[in-house]
Amino acid sequence: MDEPFGDLGEDAGVMDDELDELDEPEADEDQDGPVDDEPADDEPADDEPADDEPGDDEPPVDDEPGDDEPPVDDEPGDDEPPVDDEPPVDEPQMAENDGDFMANPAILAQFRNTAPAEVSFDEPQFNEDAIDTRGLQYVGDVSVPGDQEDWIQFNIVPGQNDPTIGLFLDCGVPDLSPQPLRAELLDEQGNVLETVVCGGPEQNVTLHDAGSSDDFYVRIEMGDYGEHYDQYTLEIDAYCFQGCDF
Repeated sequence: MDEPFGDLGEDAGVMDDELDELDEPEADEDQDGPVDDEPADDEPADDEPADDEPGDDEPPVDDEPGDDEPPVDDEPGDDEPPVDDEPPVDEPQMAENDGDFMANPAILAQFRNTAPAEVSFDEPQFNEDAIDTRGLQYVGDVSVPGDQEDWIQFNIVPGQNDPTIGLFLDCGVPDLSPQPLRAELLDEQGNVLETVVCGGPEQNVTLHDAGSSDDFYVRIEMGDYGEHYDQYTLEIDAYCFQGCDF
């Protein structure tokens, strides 16, 4: 006859093991529980990319100018006029009007062979009494536009023969062709006795039947050349004999 409880020993051992497992305390899930790999609500997961979009507390950066910062205007404003790249236009050089004319010459001279030495001037004298001299040098300027002519008046005390004077005119631009600067010798009626051109040789002029009371004039003028300015030196040699030393 079979024993009905022949296997109790083995079954009893199994039961003891189960009871031992029940008697062991359960693991504290709060302290020793498994690490949660899921990211928390406040911390983004390591594998997720950072959010570059601005949040509620940080407004997006606005590259466009705002109300407080007006846009930079590269165009010139009211306070800064535009720069003019065009070069300035040079004004033509002009001779100042001396106020001399035929009846009011810049220099009044008398040439005499026993007079003191020659004289030189570089500006109008408007003298009422004639300067007694053997020769005269006058430095001036004329221009177009501007003062186009200068005037010198003289008389000459003759000797035994008709007096002969030498006229010479120098200028700053003697190579112009045609030469606009010239000096004209006139008698008291205004007739032209001789013309001397700037840069040319000295011209010797005999004053026929000239008396000490006869008036002669030298007009230095700018001819029909257009816009032009020039300085000049006029020399009159009446009685220097060996040449005037101005």
